[in-house]
Amino acid sequence: MDEVVALEKVTFLKILSYVLMGFKMIHSLILILSVGLTTSEEGLDFFYLFTILFIYSFGILFSIAIHEYAHIWWMKKLTTHKKVRIVITKAAFSIRPLEKIKGVKSIIIACAGPLSCILLATLILIVRAHWLEHSIFLLLLAISYGAHILSFWPFSGDGLMVVKGLIDLLKGGD
Repeated sequence: MDEVVALEKVTFLKILSYVLMGFKMIHSLILILSVGLTTSEEGLDFFYLFTILFIYSFGILFSIAIHEYAHIWWMKKLTTHKKVRIVITKAAFSIRPLEKIKGVKSIIIACAGPLSCILLATLILIVRAHWLEHSIFLLLLAISYGAHILSFWPFSGDGLMVVKGLIDLLKGGD
């Protein structure tokens, strides 16, 4: 999917719906869950395992939506852009401004996505440490959210925007 949308109309729920639409994994898990609904003990174990996987998968998709919406939120605050391009492929989800963003604004907008998820990973780890220290689920969820730090690699979209913003600053841009 490749769609141009008005920036003002992009909400968190709209981003979440795009993420869910783009990653059809949830539909597959619902099908698997329905198979696990049996009365045998093994079936209940199977159902329990896939329920956890379903919730975990939704948590990962939710982290993608949070990441992308953080870019949108800061873009609304820092620019006068009217539209953005939302691109969804089998392997990626990205928000692309139609107009160039330079310097500090570029860096802030690029960092907003990964940092929002890293902050949530930290909060999840704090909750786990203080109240639910034996929760493997929370640990895995925190790792999933924390993995957004990889977005800072220079060959990824966010990392590349940070590098371009720093180059703009070094050239005397804003």
